[in-house]
Amino acid sequence: MMAAMFVVALLALFNVKNWAGAILVFLALISRPILFAIERGNTDLVVFSLLVFGFFLVERQRDEIKRFCEAILIVILVILKLFPIATVVIFIRNRRGLITSLSVAALSVAAFLITSGRRAPMILRNTPKMRYFSYGAYPALAGIVSPISQTWEKFIDHHHGIGSIAAVLVACLSVAVGQRYRQRLYRFLPELNFDTAIGCIAISGLAIYLFSFLNAASFEYRLIFLLGPLAFLLDSSTRGERSGALTVSGLLVLFLLSRSEFHPLANGILDTAVFAGSCAWLGTTLLANLRIPGLRTEESGADSETFLSGPRLRV
Repeated sequence: MMAAMFVVALLALFNVKNWAGAILVFLALISRPILFAIERGNTDLVVFSLLVFGFFLVERQRDEIKRFCEAILIVILVILKLFPIATVVIFIRNRRGLITSLSVAALSVAAFLITSGRRAPMILRNTPKMRYFSYGAYPALAGIVSPISQTWEKFIDHHHGIGSIAAVLVACLSVAVGQRYRQRLYRFLPELNFDTAIGCIAISGLAIYLFSFLNAASFEYRLIFLLGPLAFLLDSSTRGERSGALTVSGLLVLFLLSRSEFHPLANGILDTAVFAGSCAWLGTTLLANLRIPGLRTEESGADSETFLSGPRLRV
């Protein structure tokens, strides 16, 4: 049942109009993380599917109730699993949206605690932090230092928080570099659109991926949320808005296909690179929406106007 729901969500999400896009989608879907998710039949499949269905449904609602519907959707997702709380970033369309984002986050946490009851502490501790068949700050840092020093590797194995601290530093540096060279960044990674379903799904997928990465380690099946950004990139390349978007799509699919337990160093480097790129992409867009003086230019504002909303057609 979960797998069937996931397949329908994929059919709704991807709008394939050329052979290049079709091949990339096929390769992404046969990658280890996606097959792992289907094999496990984890609740993440339900969360991903409801995320896709929910945003396409919200897109069809009147403007006056769209934000309310998005808030309800996020609360429902957080009740199922806590990590979708990262999706509250979709409200940061401007400075006032930051207050809405914090309010929905607080409401979601309250709903999670109320529905979980005494099981909440057990649920929060239930996911083990492992290096194998996992991604995140801890396995990435451990994989990078493993050829350098076994002492450092063992130290990281016993202190997972070191990886999260290192990831925060990488995130800050990535956002700073992305902001400094944002016009070059937008040649390959189009400015995220908060006003369409495909844009909100991409933003939510990026936010969930970054949140789970910072949380030391998550099993690879959670990489299914990178399918949202992949769909957005393919959609952008199909519209001809960013020629580099197809190249980045190919690199993202290659990342999903390259997962291997036999090459921890390569995993660590690739994990860090994708994490840094995702931070720069999402962080630059959020800072632009906050309209901090000197961060938003007329060119970046014009980029956001090129995206069109509308029903998703499958070919």
